[in-house]
Order: sequence, then C-alpha cells, then structure tokens
Amino acid sequence: MEERIGQSTIFVLFASKASAASHWVNFEIDRARIRSILNNKFKVLIFPIDTKVSRSDLPAWMGELWIPNAGQTQRDIARYIRNYIAFQEILESPTGRGYGRGKLTDISIQSFTNAVVTNGTSPNVLIFAGINGIGRRTFARIFVEQAFPASGDLSAGPQLSLPQFADTDDLYRALRQEVDATFSVSRFEPDRQIFLALSIPEQVDEIINQLKHFFDLGQAVTIITRNGIFEDRGILKVWSAALFSRLASIPNAKLLIIADRQAHENELLKLPNVIQFSVPPLEDGDIRSIIIAMAPIFGAKAVLPRTENIRAIGGHPAIAKMASRLIAQQGIGIFEDDPRILFDIQDDVIKSSLDVSALSTMEAEVLSILSWLPQLPGNSLTALFTARHSISRQQFAETLSGLILSCYIFPIGENYSISPAIRTFFRRAYGYGSGDLRKALYEELRGEWEKTSQDSDQRAELFDAFVFMSALEGGTLPPELQPLLLASTLQQLVRETYDSGHDDTEALERVVAWGNPARTMRMNETTREEILSYVARALIRLRGRDTEVDALLEMFLSRGYRSYHYINGFYLRRRNQIDKAIASFLEARKVRKYLRSVVGELADCYKIQAMWPQLRALIREQASYIDKNPYLLDIYVGMLIAEKDWDAAEAAIRRLKAAARNDGRAETRTASVMMQRDGKFDEAAKLLTQILSIAPNGRDNIRRVRAIAAANSNDLSTARLDLEHLKARPNGLESTKHIEANILLVEGNYDGALQLLTGLRHPSAQDRLLEARILDTQGHNPSLPLDERDKLKLRAAEIRARYSIVDEFDLEL
Repeated sequence: MEERIGQSTIFVLFASKASAASHWVNFEIDRARIRSILNNKFKVLIFPIDTKVSRSDLPAWMGELWIPNAGQTQRDIARYIRNYIAFQEILESPTGRGYGRGKLTDISIQSFTNAVVTNGTSPNVLIFAGINGIGRRTFARIFVEQAFPASGDLSAGPQLSLPQFADTDDLYRALRQEVDATFSVSRFEPDRQIFLALSIPEQVDEIINQLKHFFDLGQAVTIITRNGIFEDRGILKVWSAALFSRLASIPNAKLLIIADRQAHENELLKLPNVIQFSVPPLEDGDIRSIIIAMAPIFGAKAVLPRTENIRAIGGHPAIAKMASRLIAQQGIGIFEDDPRILFDIQDDVIKSSLDVSALSTMEAEVLSILSWLPQLPGNSLTALFTARHSISRQQFAETLSGLILSCYIFPIGENYSISPAIRTFFRRAYGYGSGDLRKALYEELRGEWEKTSQDSDQRAELFDAFVFMSALEGGTLPPELQPLLLASTLQQLVRETYDSGHDDTEALERVVAWGNPARTMRMNETTREEILSYVARALIRLRGRDTEVDALLEMFLSRGYRSYHYINGFYLRRRNQIDKAIASFLEARKVRKYLRSVVGELADCYKIQAMWPQLRALIREQASYIDKNPYLLDIYVGMLIAEKDWDAAEAAIRRLKAAARNDGRAETRTASVMMQRDGKFDEAAKLLTQILSIAPNGRDNIRRVRAIAAANSNDLSTARLDLEHLKARPNGLESTKHIEANILLVEGNYDGALQLLTGLRHPSAQDRLLEARILDTQGHNPSLPLDERDKLKLRAAEIRARYSIVDEFDLEL
C-alpha cells in the first residue's frame, strides 16, 4: 500500500463517515501527506460521497483539497478525475500553455467584454471556428481560463463529439449517457423514440434539462464537430438555432462549440448570447518555438528547418509537432535534402511520419484501428492491446501518450479518435491494414457487446464501433439491434463503406443493404437524402439495377432533393448518355449540391465528347479551386501530360496524391508519365502492381493501366490476366476492347487491333489515340509503299491534333 502511493502522481480519496474512521484509510492519508511534502507535483483530490461527512472529519491540511461540486454519480467523478489528469498533462507539456495565442486571447476577451456591455448580458454560447488541427480546443481552454478566472470547474464538463449529420437525438443520447450512470443503449431506445416524436421546441427543452445537470455543477459542455450544427448550405440547423436561443434565458449556462466554420453574422443578430472566435494559423515564429520545445520529448536536440520550410508548415501546430518528431527520427535532412518537399510540406510531413518503419508495431496497429472507426472506447482499445501484445496497461498507456503528443490521435472523454488528416493519409498509404487485426478487433467488440448486454451497461460508442466493424467485416446488423442505430451513424457507415470500394461489388452491395432502410427510418430529410444518394450511386455502379435507380430518382424528384440533378447526371454518364448527362450536371451546378463532384463529372463529360473549348473554359473558371477538387485536378494533370509539360504535371501529381482520395489516380498518372516521357513501361507496371495491394478504390482503373504497361513491356501474361479479370466486371466485354487492341498491337496484329476499335459503340478519346498509335506504327513499316505510309502517318497526326489535351492512358470508365 505504501509502495503504491509512493509510485503515484495523484491520490484520490472518496470521503465518507466510514472511510474517515478507517484505520487503513488514515494510514493512506498519512502516506499521501508525506508524498505531497516530498513531491510538489503530487496531487490530492477529495470527493465527498456521503452527505453526513464534513471537512472536520478529515485532517486540517485536506480542507482546501475538498471538491464539493464534482457531481454525485460515478460518471461525474470519473470525468472530473479524467479531465484533471488530462489538464495536468497539458500543463506539463512543452506546448501546454499554447504558443502565439496571447494577442488572439486579448482581442477575443475584448470582443467578449464588448458583447457584455452591448447586450447587457454575458454570452454563454461560444463558437471557436477554424480548420482542423489549428489548435481550436487549446485556444478554447486558454480563453475560458482567462475570461472566467473565478469559474475553475468549467473545464470539468463533458466533451461531446457530434458527426457531420448530427440531429437532436445524437446530442440527446450523448448527454443522457453522461448524466445517467447506468446508461444502456437498449434501455435508452424507447425513450429516444418518444423524444423523436416531440416537436423541435420540446426536444430542445429536454436537451436543456440534461445540460442543466452540468451547468448547475459550474461546468461547461463542449461540443466538438465539423459542421454538425450547420445545414449543408451553411446556415444553422433549426434545432441548433433554437437551442442557442433558449440558452439565453439560463444565466449559468456555458456551451462551447468547436467547429470548422463560423455562423453567418446575420443569424447572430437574433442570437445575442452567441459569440464566435476565428482561430487562425500560428505565426512562423510560434511554429519554430513548437519544433524546438517538442524536440527533447522525442529524444533529440532542437534542430530547425530552413525558414522557408517553417513557412510551408502553414501555421499548423499539429504539423509542427509531427515535423519535430520526424526530425528526431530521421534527421534534418528529411527537409533539406529534397527541395520538392516545399511544394507539399504539410502532406509530406504527415506521409513521412506515417512510415510504418518509423512507428512501433503497436503504434501502427493503434492508428490502423482508429482509422476504421469514428472513435473507440479507451477500455476496448486497452483490453485488445494488453492481451494481443502481453503488456501492462501502463505500457500501453505510454504508447497512447506518445501518439497523443505527436498529434496522431486525441482523446474525447473516455474515447480515442484519430486525427482526420492522419486518417486520410493512413488509409491512402496502408488501406484497411491487416485482416488479422480487423478480425481481432471485431471479436473483441462483439465479446464486449455480448457481455454488456447481459450487464445492461451498453455504451453508445461501443455500439457504434461494433456496427462499423460489422460492416467492415462484410456482415449485417442483427434485426434486434437495427432500431438502436442513429441516422448520423448510418450515414457515416454508408459513406465509409461506399468510399472503401467503388469497384468492389461486395462493398457496393453492403452500401445498398445498409442504406436502404433509410427510406423508412425516422430521420430528417437532409440525412435521408445523403444516405440514399450513396445507395443510388452504389446501384448505378453495380449496373443491372436500373429499376431500383429509377425508383430512387423518382423519389428524389418528388421530395425536391437538391442532389437529384447530380445523381441523374451520374446515372446518365455511366450509361454513355453523355449529352443528357452534361445537361443534368449544368443544372446541378446551379443547385450547388456536391459541387466539386459535379464540376469534376462535367469536366469528364466535356473530355469524353471532345468539347475542348468548354473544358478549357471550365478549367480557367475553376483555376483557384483546382487543388481543392481532386476530380478536376486529375483531369488537369491529364491535360499537362498530354501537353508534355512534365515538370508541371509532376508537381500537380504530388498535389493529387495529397488530395482526400484513395483510388490510385495519382499513381496511374505517375505511370502515364513514366510510359510517355521515359518509355519505362516495365517500371510503370511494377508501380501499379505495388499500389494494387493497398488501394481500396480504383482497382479496376489501376488494372487497366497496368495491363497497358505490362503489354508494352512484353509481359503479355500479366496483361492477359488483367484483361480476363476486367472482362468479368460489369460492362467488362465492351470496356476491355481497348486493352485487347493494345495487346494485338504489341503482337503486331494491326488489322485485328483496328477492327476491335472500329467496332466500339462509344469510342473514347483514348480509343482514338490508340488508333493513332496503331496507324503511326503501320506508317513506319518499311514493307509498305511510301505514299501509303505517309497517309497512315497523316491520319494518326489528325487524330492526335483533335485530342491534343487528352492523356492517352487515362482509362477510367
């Protein structure tokens, strides 16, 4: 007992009449007193759990350590302790107090004070907006400390993570789980249905009843979301505006919102109790200070990159911490030796940091698991890894601490989540990881769910994680559990499943199976539209499901869904009705739903129809947005390759690789450069073989290009294997004739190759360019008369002139 107190950093006493009279408890109190004298970092927390106990029952030195308002439930006290520990770790961290936020804090407190004077009341809804990873939560903590110095317990309140398509029941469930110490997802479900039947004002009243639990304890509630309080058009959701308005009448309320965007000023005119702060990137000097301060944590001396490299970090404290860890692991040369890193230093820092060889096995596995799920309970993560690697909880805690310090993951209450930027890069680099690890996690979650079902202690995050892993492993949710699924969770799940394999028939079938219930589930129409739009796209990609697509489109039209024109264009484009698709996409541009996808699809249609003036005009119009739109950026890369502007093409490919996609497009464009500029068909085939093993999307497209590369490097066996695989895909017989013609060209069967191409119903620009290559090859055949050779070369030149801005090896359907 004495030894364990000596090894501790915090001593927690749950005070009652019985514990105060206990000989052994008093022995522990004495040991804690000695420990606190010897180590000023040793902390003592006292929570009364008995209404009869008072300060006089304990030694006098403990009086000032008494915490009377932490709450009465186990969850309240556990949360207080957890937040206290986290806060102490932040204070001891080299960057815990935040760098470069002094001026912003002063300006923000002035704005807050002015709002108090202007409105005659203190704002109690505070929105902290900025791009992810910029330090919004850190600044919110600093601001609250300085703006409310007398309210020391504000930071002890819960942090709730809400998804993009959050509705009132998401917030209600999260609050109920924090308030109810015996919360169970199954027991909560009947109450949720009653809650959903209420009007919006009634729902808001019930939410406020739950919020008051924390406000009465002097605690703030923090909601962490991307745009979950906003409609997709950027205005506040009806329920969030109603909630903010009602909170104006509750003086002790404090609601903090961490979001990606700010509310429109016109909306705030009607909400004087709401104030918002924009959290900008840090200055270069602050980034330099973070890199220096973090170096000893990673076991290295402080070494600074050049000024231009620091500037390229873009003011992101999270990227600065990753850069510091990367320098500690690989040396300053990682920045100095390759000047190209300046183009995409933020992305290259993340990508290099995520090199599995630079991570321990456990670190890589933790990141892999968290990349699959929105968040995961810490107990589940700990149970899996302590058993899997035969280590102690303390050893695993140290691994988690290192990942948190590096900004790879972050805690949300009792749960852990991966940084969104890290999720994107991890998926792109390593796909969905080890099947063995996925199975181990699924079995762990299933076992925990079955156990908690018996104990009636079903945590919401455990249920959501179990649902996600069920979908990832190809299963379905048992009927008795389906009513427990929130609409926002279903939207995330359907989106993740769709994005996991655009040409994976099984994944697309799962999208349909999981998403179809949204037709009749109780949910708001925006979320229903979002889910069913993925179902429609999955059905379109599956082919042969036109009746179901037509029924969905009729439903979209009758309900006035803004995505109708985009989905209709997507449908027509993949049925080779390109002119009609263009008309639909032009209508979709006016509506501005899924705008990036609409513009990318429209550009692709212009390319297919050889509408070069329209394509060039679209590219010029979108010039400032190209790097933010991977669809358009991909087409732009193809134009640069066709124009043989190799340096610009390679720079654009690096930006395409950093874009939020994981479909191998950047690699196929790289292969195209290798084939057309360098003539290295064999190396291009090797690159695409490597990427095939990890890319969850675009695999058919990668195989198309690999088949061409393999054929032109005389590896006809690989080319034919890819050909047979692609023939078995939907519309395979028609789409693979280009590859067959290329193989015949390599074999010298020019007439057979041309016959295949001329028999195509809808020849593409790439088909015509292949025809030009065949004609050009024939034109160099010395056995033919000169005039015939000249005619063949002229025909080839005419075709190339018409398709001068098309990449010949862009073979995506």
